[in-house]
Amino acid sequence: MRNRARWLGTLAAVVLARGKSHALAFALLLPGPSAAALRAIELSPDTTIAIGGEVLGPEEVGEDDLAGTVVFTGVGVALPAGTNVTAFGTTAGGDLLFSTDVTVNLGGVVARPGDVVLVSGGVPSLAFDAADNGLPAGVQVDAVAEAADGSLLVSFDVTVALDGTTFGDEDIVRLDIGSGLASLEFDGSAEGVADGLDLDAADELASGNLLISFDGSGELGGVNFDDEDLLEFDPVEATFAMVYDGSVEHANWAASDLDAADASDCVFFDTVCDGVINILDVQRVLNIFGASAGDPDFNLELDLVADGTINILDVQTVLNHFGEQAPFGVSAAAAASRMTCGLGVELALLAPLLAARRRSIRARGRMREGWSRSADSNAQPVS
Repeated sequence: MRNRARWLGTLAAVVLARGKSHALAFALLLPGPSAAALRAIELSPDTTIAIGGEVLGPEEVGEDDLAGTVVFTGVGVALPAGTNVTAFGTTAGGDLLFSTDVTVNLGGVVARPGDVVLVSGGVPSLAFDAADNGLPAGVQVDAVAEAADGSLLVSFDVTVALDGTTFGDEDIVRLDIGSGLASLEFDGSAEGVADGLDLDAADELASGNLLISFDGSGELGGVNFDDEDLLEFDPVEATFAMVYDGSVEHANWAASDLDAADASDCVFFDTVCDGVINILDVQRVLNIFGASAGDPDFNLELDLVADGTINILDVQTVLNHFGEQAPFGVSAAAAASRMTCGLGVELALLAPLLAARRRSIRARGRMREGWSRSADSNAQPVS
């Protein structure tokens, strides 16, 4: 109760500090770190396997909820048996991207190995035409993702030269949305990827970090991995971390290669990682309000402004996104509007908490008054 009163008192003090609202509005928008948590992963194997209650073939995609269940989701169009989905991703708008290892006719759209298919509303088209972009015949795209700016991130199954640059099969290539030019996004050999390993699945997280998988086993940055695993690469810190250990999630992964993946990741302000910013996200921060680094209940993931303490700034970071739903994206205009929006919305959301604080104070006041009257009634006259 004392902890609850403490955070309620802190909230009240901040909200009532009207004279500091402009400085506060700026402070409340300090950026926070990204959480590496994932809500789910859509993935495809290179052989038929039974995982999480679903049987997936190499031409299929299923979603792993990371709680033991896998359900078929697909690529948005029917693919013939014997096809292998070599790359899969989604766009910010929910459209699907994929590539295959053989030529397929998708209702008039012919997609060859090396092409990237875009499926929007069930209608396929080519997002990347290998022949038109000078990709040699026979080269396959074995990883695809959409970058934050709409560019395509791809990897190839062999070394290729595009736009005067040579890319290895351990690299990720950015295909610029404006110019279409190819540039190096992830230099596998420079980051320690062993010769002979092919990067065969990739995605970009909301943080800008990359998810990557390879067609064999190895070690990067002290992290050992197999071909059914997904690693997270932080390009700023140049570090790797295991985020999906396939054989731990589902034992049958050990017999197959995870060769296509797209993750639904949690942005840092989605504290319960359910794709909706609501009171549950606020409550999770409030549950450890006042905790500081070193305290037993301190949680680094909930220190959203990275100042070493769970405080009003962390609460406000969640409230700045209250009501938003995945996929999340904050435009420059939206960010600018938050700079001038003041505290109106936050006051409305915090009103019940402040009311509870006032009721608690009044109740304690009545109790003290009762104690005082009781003491007076029991007082003995002074002779």
